[in-house]
Amino acid sequence: MITQGAALLLATLSLAESPRNHLHRDIQVPARNQPTLTTVTLDPAIFLKAAGGLADLRVVDGDGVVESHLTRRLTKPQSQERWSESQGETITAGPLEGGGFRMVVRLRPGQGKPTRIRIVSPLHDFENRLLVEGMAADGSAQHLAEGVLADYHSMIDFKIDSIQFAPGNFREFRITVEKPTLLQEAALLELTRQAGKTETERVNIVRSPFRIDRIDFLSVEEVRGVDTPVTETVELPGLSIKTDLQKKQTVVEFQTGRQPLAGVELASPSGNFRRAARLERRVATAPAPAWRVMASGTLNRFSFQGSSHEQVRLSVDETRLDDWRLVIDNLDSPPIGIEGLRLLVVPIQVVFVATPGQTYHLEFGDPAAQAPAFDLSGIEALLALKAPVLAAQWGEITQTSSVADPELAGKNWGAILLRQTWLLGMVLLVLGALLCVGLFRAAKQVGGPPAG
Repeated sequence: MITQGAALLLATLSLAESPRNHLHRDIQVPARNQPTLTTVTLDPAIFLKAAGGLADLRVVDGDGVVESHLTRRLTKPQSQERWSESQGETITAGPLEGGGFRMVVRLRPGQGKPTRIRIVSPLHDFENRLLVEGMAADGSAQHLAEGVLADYHSMIDFKIDSIQFAPGNFREFRITVEKPTLLQEAALLELTRQAGKTETERVNIVRSPFRIDRIDFLSVEEVRGVDTPVTETVELPGLSIKTDLQKKQTVVEFQTGRQPLAGVELASPSGNFRRAARLERRVATAPAPAWRVMASGTLNRFSFQGSSHEQVRLSVDETRLDDWRLVIDNLDSPPIGIEGLRLLVVPIQVVFVATPGQTYHLEFGDPAAQAPAFDLSGIEALLALKAPVLAAQWGEITQTSSVADPELAGKNWGAILLRQTWLLGMVLLVLGALLCVGLFRAAKQVGGPPAG
């Protein structure tokens, strides 16, 4: 009895040694005739119930043995553009018959092959077309690019000041400007009064030359950067979109289902807009929840005569927090249209070695689980050698019968009992009493039966 009581106590205190997962999901591994590296990608149903750091995940075979496994995020090489610029040397410049203006600009010694020409002008509020040609040694010209130079200073803080083209071996470039002069509306109005009876308001139109201060050549070099995680775009249903006219804001509230979020992408039918925006997460504080800014930036889209630019994403460091909102500052402009919001989600794979004839399932669902410590040298070596990989699929999620109440699964009962000193004292007293009774009975048996 003493042994049974001690065993009961030790069994109770050892509940903290392994996770109390209450969810079970079959892993459907393709047929194989030898041990094979196998991957299966976690999906939204698992993210919704798995622990925050995925410490509760366990790959278990058909015999109940927990297999060594790791989680990984796929990455892609990230290259960065390193731009260098230098000022060109103007050789000739002058007007063309029938309109237009043309100049020939030469690269200076030591300059690399340019891929972009930038026109630096002090003017604002204009549109002008530009033609760029490369000049061969025999004097012939080859068309490289044409496009629009524009500045919309009075309407929006946006301008197009450069033209991109494919790199070549040209050292001289011919640049043709369509409009040598620009018609611009003067900032002041002319007001005429006649004998104090009538007033005439007239807009002054000023003809100003299209001035070019200098021509810059830009060259780009691809530089290998840090590998970045691969992300997938996930359509997000169930948005709450509200416009606050007093704060001049549009607020989009959403939940991620605890998927590993790396950013959001706005889907909007609107064109030619620029809005400051921030991505915020809900913080549970008393007496009411608050919001914390996790990312901020500018959402913009511009398109004109074949030239376009778009930036409708905000990025965050990977997180599985659930409650979010996107706040867009409209200022005095009308709200932009919102068709939806797309999540940028980081796919996470579970990697293990599957042996022939064996079945496997994933157990998860314990929020208090401790991360396992496996010997992963074999799996890591196979991944480094780029060994063949099987892609497994998921079966249905089932509730295990080992835990009646999922809410109790995450309780660390061993630690809880150890903190209850009064309960531990009572257990020790009971064990002591059992020990005394056992010793008393043993002493009587040693003394033998009474005489007579």
